[in-house]
Amino acid sequence: MSTPQVQFGNPDLWPEIYSKFKDPVDEIEALKSLVGVMLETTEKSRRTKAQRIIAMLVKTTASVLGDVVTLTGNGCGLGAMVLSRGMFEYSVMAEYLRRNPREQADYTAFGTVTSWKRYKKEKAESQEWVKQVRPEIVARLRERYSRAAARLKDKNGKVRRQWHRKSLRQMAEEIGLGEQYELPYGLAASIHHGSFQGIAAHLGTWENPMFSDASVDWLGIALISGHVYMLQALRTLNAAMRLGFKDKVQEADDRFMEVWSKGQSHVP
Repeated sequence: MSTPQVQFGNPDLWPEIYSKFKDPVDEIEALKSLVGVMLETTEKSRRTKAQRIIAMLVKTTASVLGDVVTLTGNGCGLGAMVLSRGMFEYSVMAEYLRRNPREQADYTAFGTVTSWKRYKKEKAESQEWVKQVRPEIVARLRERYSRAAARLKDKNGKVRRQWHRKSLRQMAEEIGLGEQYELPYGLAASIHHGSFQGIAAHLGTWENPMFSDASVDWLGIALISGHVYMLQALRTLNAAMRLGFKDKVQEADDRFMEVWSKGQSHVP
């Protein structure tokens, strides 16, 4: 029997999209080597807990950039926008934690709170599942939750619903990225959360002077956004770890301006 041919993506679009975004795509591909070297250097360095968290956020940013490029190459501009939204959040949190390293404890503590809440939910829904969890693991998680919850209580004595006391907007403004929060992040958030603006973008019914041809222009803004956020994350990583890559990152910034100065999209 012959194996059915399975295809993921739309290879018919690849030549057209690559032709339109050739220089930026090539530059993003070239950027991978710098990302790899910086992350490898980070792994070999002695790091504080805050620095490890920053490195994790930057590594995740790099991983998602690859997904953004894949979606862009297959004509999935709106999906790429949704992913670029996450890249913005990772890069903002990384820089915010670099400037406020003491708050890394809140970041990790909230992870413990989330784990405990999920355990309790699973326990309520599946006694069989609970039996598979060793008692000592539950005891350790309960102890860690008690410490984390004490740290994350608000002024009313309730455990906060997020790790940070400030909104993402406030963090972005504090580190000088308030304009990016409005655009393009705001557009990506609308698409992700299904606001009228976002749904209209999906259906192609929203008249927006920013986009003359949505099928192409969403691709461009998603790609340039991801490129920007990656560079921001690298600047943060270099400063946080004192890696000595300032000149290399600046060269990547200069090439970014060069390849995107040809009118493919709006620079966020």
